Amino acid sequence: MRRSIAPLLNRIGQFRTTIDDLGIHFLHRVRPRRCHTVILTHGWPGSVAEFTHVIDELADTKDPDASAFHVVVPSLPGFGYSDKSATTG
Repeated sequence: MRRSIAPLLNRIGQFRTTIDDLGIHFLHRVRPRRCHTVILTHGWPGSVAEFTHVIDELADTKDPDASAFHVVVPSLPGFGYSDKSATTG
């Protein structure tokens, strides 16, 4: 039986924004303190689900001396919940 990945994505934080008139879906885990941002991108035919196992460790590291990050994982246009472009380029 396949489990739905939606609860995991919801826990991480799912959002949509518009960039150049194209709706883009992305996961975003925000750190409560100031830190750097890391953007993880998937390839074709992948998805944001490929990164669910590393987002927690990047954002909420168990080592207090390790760097932590705001994590942004966008869905490529035409994948996941991102819109498909009507034109090329």
